[in-house]
Amino acid sequence: MLNSAKIDEIAKAVAIQHLSPEAIDDVISHDTVDSQGRDAVRITIKLKAKAAEKLNGDDVLDTLVAIQSQLAKHGEERLSIVEYEEAGEVIEADDVGSTQS
Repeated sequence: MLNSAKIDEIAKAVAIQHLSPEAIDDVISHDTVDSQGRDAVRITIKLKAKAAEKLNGDDVLDTLVAIQSQLAKHGEERLSIVEYEEAGEVIEADDVGSTQS
């Protein structure tokens, strides 16, 4: 199992290679569990503002596959859950599980 710093390094290098350095602000990861309770790692690719509209589906998919491949190559056995977040993105209350009375 790799530590977060190494996962971040690998994922960021892959994201920059597949999506472009101009699109990537940062990559962060943390330990989590998958839907079946198994250990997993959540990787958040932080995009610069307006970068998402310039990405295409093939690039996003290629990035996901390459991240999983590179992590496995370096010995990571946990499932990688990759998500994207764009600078300035507004998260709705429903997205974080809040409820209003």
